Amino acid sequence: MERAHITRVGTAVLSQYIIYSQGRSQAFILHSIATKGQPYRIKGIDWTLAGNIYTRNYEIRQKSGALVMRHSSCWKAAEPAFSLDIMQECDRDLALCIAAIIDSTLVSGEPTPVPVS
Repeated sequence: MERAHITRVGTAVLSQYIIYSQGRSQAFILHSIATKGQPYRIKGIDWTLAGNIYTRNYEIRQKSGALVMRHSSCWKAAEPAFSLDIMQECDRDLALCIAAIIDSTLVSGEPTPVPVS
């Protein structure tokens, strides 16, 4: 059973990801590798990114300041690993999709274009 899916439109420099759940679009992620600073913007919901996406230590917060999700690196000897702490079950699918988008476009700590298929 599909709980959510992501579509992407755009170019190597500017892309928009649309997250669908429950049969409708829930949020949009704008990704621009030409932007200085934060290359990701969350639209369609009242969530914002805070922290350092390049080290993969960031948080998603509601505009009110309430923590939605924390994404952090875990130190392992052999390879990088990351943890997600999602505060509320009702935010799980959307938060996982946003983390998947960011993680899939970061290679070696730098935003990277993802080919459109």
